Amino acid sequence: MTMTLKAVIFGSIGSFSETSRIQLESFNEALSQNGLKQQWDEKEYIEFLKIQGGLNRLKQVFPESSPQVLEKIHSDKTRLFQQKLAEGESFLRTGFEAFCEMLLQNNILIGLASTTFLDSIDAILKSLNTISRENFAFIGHQGLTQRQKPDPEIYEIALREMGVKKDEVLAFEDTRLSLMSPIHAGIKTIAIPGELSSGQDFSEATLVIQQYSDLDLERLNEILLS
Repeated sequence: MTMTLKAVIFGSIGSFSETSRIQLESFNEALSQNGLKQQWDEKEYIEFLKIQGGLNRLKQVFPESSPQVLEKIHSDKTRLFQQKLAEGESFLRTGFEAFCEMLLQNNILIGLASTTFLDSIDAILKSLNTISRENFAFIGHQGLTQRQKPDPEIYEIALREMGVKKDEVLAFEDTRLSLMSPIHAGIKTIAIPGELSSGQDFSEATLVIQQYSDLDLERLNEILLS
């Protein structure tokens, strides 16, 4: 039986928004507010992006600091990040909404398989214009999963909640570590690197693209069947 594309799942928030530099600013402000003199530059942060999850990142960079201090820094960073999202213009990636419109018009479900805070996801989705939050059949977030990517748990939840099989779905991710989550779930995955993750190794992706306008429905079905 020939499979047809039934759903597209966008993974980490970086797969549909460009917020890495805002994240970096927020980390540095939180470090400063908590009395740490160290400030991360962009080159360092590109390396730190290979560590999944902000709190894990802090634990590895500051192994001597107490868990309470690191949790406070991470909490402050999240608050600052959400503040910047609320105050800023749209951080959505170019062509993302038009791509989603094309999928929806062809009765293809769209979902998000992020493991970040729901408030952060909602802050980004507030800048949607031509589609709305309600168009997403599933919105994954930190409160739904016990295990961080590259564990496949969030994608397994998404498949179950959206009522689709792994070979009826394509996923999009922006970092190598996150990419492994849908791959471990048995889903064909397209890499769409962000500004700060473009130098990572995406050789395990089915395809690497720069922007959503690189794809049409015919190409998506070819990728699914490849």
